[in-house]
Amino acid sequence: MFVFIIYNILIGFAAGYMSGQFGVGGGIITKPAIRLLLGQGAIIAIGTPLPIIITTALLASYNYFKNNLVDIRTGLLIGLAGAPASILGALITQFINASILLFIAAILIILISLRYLFPGKQKKQRADASTNIYLIILSGLVAGFISGLLGVGGGFIIIPILTFIFGQNIKTAFGTSLLAITIIAIPGSIVHFILGNVNLAIVAFVVLGIIPGAYLGSRIAIALPARTLNILFGLLLIFAGAYLAINELLFLI
Repeated sequence: MFVFIIYNILIGFAAGYMSGQFGVGGGIITKPAIRLLLGQGAIIAIGTPLPIIITTALLASYNYFKNNLVDIRTGLLIGLAGAPASILGALITQFINASILLFIAAILIILISLRYLFPGKQKKQRADASTNIYLIILSGLVAGFISGLLGVGGGFIIIPILTFIFGQNIKTAFGTSLLAITIIAIPGSIVHFILGNVNLAIVAFVVLGIIPGAYLGSRIAIALPARTLNILFGLLLIFAGAYLAINELLFLI
């Protein structure tokens, strides 16, 4: 039991740090860790990260908010649009095998990562990303559906949209993404809990590690140069895409 608790705390710290550092929910850490380190079933590894993501995103967004690095209106719009879509994504997990879709998504993530690593000529930042409300809503719908389907926060979708389409700087994109993720993860968490896909013991112990991890990660991200964050986020996307692609390819074979 002691080893189980320590594993959970370490998982929480890693997930919290990644959430604060990169504006994502931390599902890339919690999902494989719950599956491989804690030996839980696949459906538990999908459902349990979502309530954890709520905590990581909420805590990690605190330092960004204090430093005026959160576009509140855009974050709320994406979150409110994505919340109902996450319910649909969560419900679909009972009925479909999404391996082919996941493999395609992994390739797209890797391609997106190249844009961060090799940015080329940058567009000027726009004053208000939420002026195009239809695209913001569409972004929220896509991010929410993926969140519920895969048990992740959706930051891998939200952040590239904010940086490349709306021209937000990377730090504001991180903070805005965290606000949206907090909202998006709530209904998906409820659905997965009702379906019995959430291990509350894991959630409780993981949260103990999240608190210091999220605070530390967000403080470091705010202090780092934007170009450094772009490179680190690009490397994270490559890792996430490669992991997902290999995992799903093995399953398909």
